[in-house]
Amino acid sequence: NASEVGFIYYGSLLKNDINRQVVQVELDATGAELKYDPAWPIAKNIATKVIVSDGDTRGYVKSATIYNSVLDNINVEVIPKDGIIALDVSGDIDGPAADILKLFKETSLKDILGAGADTWQSSGNYSANINLAMPLVSGAAPIINITGELHDVDLEKSDANLQFTKLRGDIAYTTQ
Repeated sequence: NASEVGFIYYGSLLKNDINRQVVQVELDATGAELKYDPAWPIAKNIATKVIVSDGDTRGYVKSATIYNSVLDNINVEVIPKDGIIALDVSGDIDGPAADILKLFKETSLKDILGAGADTWQSSGNYSANINLAMPLVSGAAPIINITGELHDVDLEKSDANLQFTKLRGDIAYTTQ
């Protein structure tokens, strides 16, 4: 649901006079969904503001959900870097630890891990800060930095009779 939409054009209406044109679009939406990659879960219940101003694109996601995890204060910006367009995303996420395992089991991360996460089960919660820089060109690797915390997480791998209980503490992942 788009609650507010704005469009501004400033400049000449003459066909060849493009030197002083300014185009701006702003959109506030709630209840939106985003399927950003077929291999990843749909982001749902999105409350967002998107601003396009003369080719600069920025977005602010007040809240959204992926599985049962809640994303807050997500900033999104499309940035040209060294002739390549990159999508920068930063913000906070928290939810049940089972969602982390679900990512390992149901997304393209399974291609990396194989069946390694399939027999793990978890309970408890996590919170994290994410920073992603994703070049929008084929074959370019994203830069990923995630720091977070586990809150009384239980992990169990029943086929190996392996169990960890009440895990607490910092977690981090980076591609750098």
